[in-house]
Amino acid sequence: MKRESLVFFLGLVLILLPFLGIPSAWKQIGYIVLGFILALVGYHLRRLAYIRAVKDRAGTKGV
Repeated sequence: MKRESLVFFLGLVLILLPFLGIPSAWKQIGYIVLGFILALVGYHLRRLAYIRAVKDRAGTKGV
């Protein structure tokens, strides 16, 4: 699964989580786990974008 799709899917799960009839304690754990995963995936996507931008700039300096 692509990382962008993972972020979209986890966002949908976060939206639907309050309406699924899950016990309150489990919801709290779900929010924490999903938030942590979203933060990690978001950080990874930003890092890849930064590395790609640095490589692009390094390639254009010699022109």
